[in-house]
Amino acid sequence: MALVIASLMIAYPVVASSTPLASTNSGRSSLIPPTPFPTPPPTGEQIILTSTSGQFFNLSSDRAITFFGPAAGTMTLTVTNRPVTVATSLAMVYTLSVTAGSVTLGSTTLALTGGSAFMNPLQSIILGSGTVEGGTFIFRALSLAPSVRSIHPLNFSLLLIHIHVGGHYYFVLLHVKTTVIPPSA
Repeated sequence: MALVIASLMIAYPVVASSTPLASTNSGRSSLIPPTPFPTPPPTGEQIILTSTSGQFFNLSSDRAITFFGPAAGTMTLTVTNRPVTVATSLAMVYTLSVTAGSVTLGSTTLALTGGSAFMNPLQSIILGSGTVEGGTFIFRALSLAPSVRSIHPLNFSLLLIHIHVGGHYYFVLLHVKTTVIPPSA
C-alpha cells in the first residue's frame, strides 16, 4: 500500500503540470486520441445477433451451478428512434426494441416475445430486458474488438442473457456474429 501511495505522490506533479506529456503540431495531446462517435443508426435499422457457439448454466436458488450445457440463439433488435439523453447523466443513448429471437438451452427452445434496450453512443454495448415464454430475461451485448468497431461500430462479439422461467434461473453465454440490415425505403 505504501508503494502505491509513494508512486502516486511521485507521479502527481507530472500529471498535474499544465504542460502535456506528449503533443502534436496542433497542440492536442497524443496520449489519448479522441474517439469519434459513429454515425447514428437510422430508425428501422435491424441488428441481428446470431450465435456461433454458446453455453448455458442452470443456477439454483443458492446460486450454485446445478447444470450446464450447449446453448444457441438469435436476437433481432430494431432501432426505434434517435439518440435520447438519459436523465441520470449527460450521455446519449439509442433506443431499440427486441422484435424477434429465440434461445435454445440444450434441447429446449424459448421464444423471445418482446423487449426493449439501450445502446451506447459508441454502439459497442447494448443493455436490455424482455419476456420469454413463461418468464423474463435481461441481456447485454458487448463488442470485444474496438479496432474493428472503429471501422464498423455495430460488431458485437458476446451476448449474455439471464433468463428466469418457471422458478429456474439460467445464465446464457453466446459468442455471436452481427448482421446489420438497413431500414427499408
